[in-house]
Amino acid sequence: MLNKRYLFAGFILVALLQLFVPANMIWQEEGTIQEGTEFHFKVAPVDPNDPFRGKYISLAFEADEIIVPGDSWSEVDEVYAEIHKGEDGFARIKDLSIEPPEAIEDYIKVAVYIIRQLEDSTEVTIRYPFDRYYMEESKALAAEKLYSESIPDSTQQTYGVVYVKNGKASLTDVRINGRSIQDAVE
Repeated sequence: MLNKRYLFAGFILVALLQLFVPANMIWQEEGTIQEGTEFHFKVAPVDPNDPFRGKYISLAFEADEIIVPGDSWSEVDEVYAEIHKGEDGFARIKDLSIEPPEAIEDYIKVAVYIIRQLEDSTEVTIRYPFDRYYMEESKALAAEKLYSESIPDSTQQTYGVVYVKNGKASLTDVRINGRSIQDAVE
């Protein structure tokens, strides 16, 4: 009888843990969106399909390089990118650091992709953690076509809307000339 009580209590504990983990992930994502700073990242085209998560637009960003002083970047695979809005209103990398910046909320943990040693500095190309925008399957083909056509057209501004706070980032939309790609394909 005592073993059944422990078994039942263990079952309840495991069930609560299984509910807590995804709820905590959602809560953190929503916190970033609600309290984070909105940035617009200019994008470039690619379109694959993930058999487990569905159809998405793969995003490459214009603001993915920065020149940093020194040559101590060769052994680093993850860094923190401080983000700011450029004069044109689009996101730019202001600085990279190996440790999370203090007293600054607008930074993202990013992966180092390419390191190119220059004479007295280093050019670092990074990958953002938000490089996929998932679409409803029925809208994906039309969105892919619209997105691909907008990239080479210099009269169109295509960008991802990303909220950033304390190392976390959440991609909430892809827009073409200020209009959501979701709305454009309806």
